[in-house]
Amino acid sequence: MYLYYGGQKIEAKPAATFAGGAEAGRFGQHVFSLGDINGDSKGDWAVQAEYETGSRGVVHFFYGGWDKPFQNFTGEAIGDRMGSALAVLRGMEGGPKVLVGARWNDSEADNAGRVYLLQFE
Repeated sequence: MYLYYGGQKIEAKPAATFAGGAEAGRFGQHVFSLGDINGDSKGDWAVQAEYETGSRGVVHFFYGGWDKPFQNFTGEAIGDRMGSALAVLRGMEGGPKVLVGARWNDSEADNAGRVYLLQFE
């Protein structure tokens, strides 16, 4: 994944490059803007690696300005594909919360899917 800073002119060379840790893990399958979830005035973001850890899927969460994820969230079972969808909920008590989907989760029924509600502190 390549990070480019915006502005009047976007540079030809990326400001930073990020790579997944697993062969064929599909790091960068989806990239999500989280806004500023930690209140430091920098935009935070997340990136999905759909096939990491036996297709459990992993969502890597980054604070703006950090080059390493501050949190990784992995699917419960092989084939969950954690991170197929993500949304930030604002205006809730306790600060922003993040919903993360695992569309192929089998906990309730075959490929029924599951959504997780995360709170970062």
